[in-house]
Amino acid sequence: MQHETDLTKVVDPFAGSYVVENMTTDLVKTIEELIEKIEKQGGAVAAIEQGFQKSQIEDSAFTIAQE
Repeated sequence: MQHETDLTKVVDPFAGSYVVENMTTDLVKTIEELIEKIEKQGGAVAAIEQGFQKSQIEDSAFTIAQE
C-alpha cells in the first residue's frame, strides 16, 4: 500500500489532514477520469473488448518497472 499511495514520498504523511486529503482528491480525480474514458467507449464490457483495461494495467506495470 505504501508504494501505491506514495506515502513514503513525504516526510510526515499525516502532517495535518492536508496530505491525506490531497492524496484522496487526486485519487478521486484519477478514478473519475478513468470512468469517463470507459463510458466514452460504451461501458465496461465494450472497454474490455477493446482492450482498454488491459492496456491501462500494462502501462501502469511499465511505469512501476521504470521507477
